Amino acid sequence: MPIPLITGMEVKGLYLGDEVKDENVKKVLYFLSQIDTEALNQISEVNIANPDGVVAYANSSVQIRLGKLDRLDEKAVLTADFVKSLKTSRHAIDYVDFSYEAPFIKLKGFDPNFEKEEGKS
Repeated sequence: MPIPLITGMEVKGLYLGDEVKDENVKKVLYFLSQIDTEALNQISEVNIANPDGVVAYANSSVQIRLGKLDRLDEKAVLTADFVKSLKTSRHAIDYVDFSYEAPFIKLKGFDPNFEKEEGKS
């Protein structure tokens, strides 16, 4: 099973096969283990540089903003469903944010203020 690259941390004195004791890495590995292989194949990276703003990246470069490493089971289900739906999405997606209770999807090129400005003239 492929495992996405985990970035955003510096590891010193560890060799291939050594156990990583960093809690954030353990949480990310747990999160990834809850995602089925089909969806996991579509995730290229998880960046943990900011523990309060963890970001995963789909192979299509779409950001998956996970936020804090909490509600991991819920976020794993949401992430799996989201990356599977990317194949059939008719919209260009900039990012999805799962850090809130209700997920938020930001479309590329969508300006929510455009219609408001149109109405002013």
